Order: sequence, then structure tokens, then C-alpha cells
Amino acid sequence: MARMRGRGRAVPAGPWRKAGTVVLVVVVALFVLLLLVAAFLASPLFERTLRSQILPRVSERIEREVTVESARSSLLPLTLRLRGVRIEGKGDYAIASAERIDLRVKIWPTLRTFGKTIALSVLRVSGAQANLVRLEDGSWDLPTLPRPPPEERRTYVVEDALVEAPEVRMQDRGASMEARNVRLEGSLTEDAASLRSLRAEVGNGVVQAVARALLGESPSFAADVELSGVDLSSFPQLAGTMDGILDATARFSGEGADRSALLSSLVGSGRMNLRDGRWLDLSFLERLTAEVAELIYVPRGARPESEEALDLGSPITAAAVLEKGWITITEPPTIRAAFGATEVTGRASLDERLDLVLDIGLSPEFLSDLTGGLVAPDEPIPVTLLVTGTTDDPKYELTNTEELEAANPGFFRRLFRSIRDLLPTGY
Repeated sequence: MARMRGRGRAVPAGPWRKAGTVVLVVVVALFVLLLLVAAFLASPLFERTLRSQILPRVSERIEREVTVESARSSLLPLTLRLRGVRIEGKGDYAIASAERIDLRVKIWPTLRTFGKTIALSVLRVSGAQANLVRLEDGSWDLPTLPRPPPEERRTYVVEDALVEAPEVRMQDRGASMEARNVRLEGSLTEDAASLRSLRAEVGNGVVQAVARALLGESPSFAADVELSGVDLSSFPQLAGTMDGILDATARFSGEGADRSALLSSLVGSGRMNLRDGRWLDLSFLERLTAEVAELIYVPRGARPESEEALDLGSPITAAAVLEKGWITITEPPTIRAAFGATEVTGRASLDERLDLVLDIGLSPEFLSDLTGGLVAPDEPIPVTLLVTGTTDDPKYELTNTEELEAANPGFFRRLFRSIRDLLPTGY
């Protein structure tokens, strides 16, 4: 019996052989390329190329000189090791430096985009220091970050980033603040950045934070921050104004591609506890004294003897929310100072505008001291002080003064008025 042959036709071997040949050639080419790359990375030529071509180009772009002491690399895994990295400032200091930077490149994700995406599985920075220096013209000495042309733009993806024990110093008008033993862990993808943990020692205390940001056309971020035992006197912005030990927690988020949009969208909440708080700038007390003295006809310029600092009667606790550019007090702090117990309500804006209400119970001791014993009530006298304007130029208005005015008998009103009129100008 004759055997039945299948009707399917045999596929010619020619095309398959050609496809196999192409694949083989590609594999061999890649193998040769990898050998060449390995030889380049393992040779002194890599370091010379980095010094002579790459770093000068980077330095020109950011307008600050970038140098390294040594650079080494290996292919499998593709790792780069840089030692003694420095970004020089405008003076005799480095803006940033690191004893060692290790990069491990993910080869296939980087190759398949022809280098448009630089994918790192590991980024390790150790022995890092940063100096934030404010120049005489008020600007900060920071490198520029120009936008590269489209053909040179890169996307960077970091799977696991760790910055170990860096130190951060700030120099501003002769003051200095340092952050020590900083530890940072995070990651970066094409559309998101994550700060898994940040811990730093600042002002004899500890600052910790976690944050996440979504990148792209509509960027947004959220962060949680905790401060423990931070000495406010270590912050240059508060020098000569306020000190104390601060514990605080805050949670906030925002969205927007520019600063104005981000500030207007910020929302959040926070709580604080201040220990050993002192107010060092006594101009507020002098202004309050002048307002009170005017109402009870005390000669101008009279005020109780003041010390070098005003004890705020710690501990002080408070809570606030952030919305539409304003920080609004939700749990008012109570200040127990020498002039009297004070509850603070109201709000302050991120652009430093003030809209605060201080409900003060003027203490009998304060009033007696101010008037030389002529006004000595048995209990605190309530007044309200409205604070508007800005932090640089606050405006004060004393209201709710009926009880205060009534504390001064009419005889003394007329007497003080006559004395004031007879005194030379300036008293």
C-alpha cells in the first residue's frame, strides 16, 4: 500500500540559515563590543578620558569646576568607582565633596534606550560634605543647572540610593549651622522619586523625614518630618530673636511645576512643643509697654526694667494647619511671660504676612512696675493686641482696653496728662 504524503510544503532552509547567521553576527558583535568596553573600563584610558573630556564639559555646564582624585570601573557587573569628588565654589571651599561614589549600571535597560535612560541598580555616596554659602550680594553659591539640548537629555533611574553620614554646613552672614551623621535612603524612577528615610543630627537634636514625589508634567510631592530636641539657637535665621528646644511633627503635600504654584497648593498640618523658650528681641515688649503706657497716661518712654531675654514660660504646645498659603493656628499656644499670660490665635502667610491676635492678661506686677505702683490691680487685666503687617515690619494695635482704662482713676489721668505736657519733648 502506498504511503500517503502530507500536503504541507517543506520550508526552504535558506531564510532560516540567513536569520541564524544574522543573530550569530549580532551576538559576536556584542561580545566583541563588550570585550572592548571591558578593556576600556579596566584601562587607564577610562580615567584619562573622564578627566580630559567628561569632567571639563560638566564643569562648563554647571559653571563650577568638578574634579576627581581617581576613577575605576569594571564590566560585570558594570560598576564605576569615583574617589575624591569635588565641586568647587567661588571661594576657597567646595560646594560639595565625597570621599567615594559607587555606581552600578543596569546594562540592558540602559542599552535598549541607546543611553537616553541611565538605569542604576545601586548608588552609594560616602564621606560626603556640602557647604551652603550665602554670598555678600545675598545670593547662594550654587551650581547652575542649564537645560541641555534635546539630543543630550537623559532620564536617570536609581533603584537603590544611599548617602551615608554626610555633613551639611550653612554659612550665612557669619553664622554657621551644621547637619551631622546624615543618612539618606531613597530611589528614583522615570516618573517618581522616593525618600525612604532621612536622618540627620541638627542643633544637638535629630531631624527625620520620609517623602515621595511624582514627576512628569504634573509633579506633586508629600512628606512627613519629625524634629526631636532641636536647639533653635543653632539656626542663623533665628539668631538674636528666639531660642529654645523644639520637638515637632509635620505632614504636608503640594503640586505644581514652579515655585508659585507649589506654594499656593501646599496643604499640611503640624504640632510643636517648645521647652526653655526665650524671646531675645525685646522690641516687642517695648512696643507693648508703649501701647499700654499711652492708654493709662504714663509718661512716654516709661517702661519696666527688662532683662536680656524674655522667658516665655515653657513648655509651650501648639498645632496649626497649612492651606492656601496661610499657616492657621488650630490649637493656640499659651505664653506665660512676665507681662502676663498670652494666648495666640490667627494666622501667618508663607510670604511673611501677619494676621495674629494676642489675648493678654496684663499681670498686676507688670502694671505696678510700669506705673510706679499707681496702678496695682488685684488680678490680671485683659487686653487684645492685633499684629498685622509683615515679619520684617509688624504693625500693632491694642484693643479691648476698657478694663485697662478703668484701672486708672480720673485723678491720676489728669495728673499724668499735666505732668506729660510739662515734660520736655522725648519723655
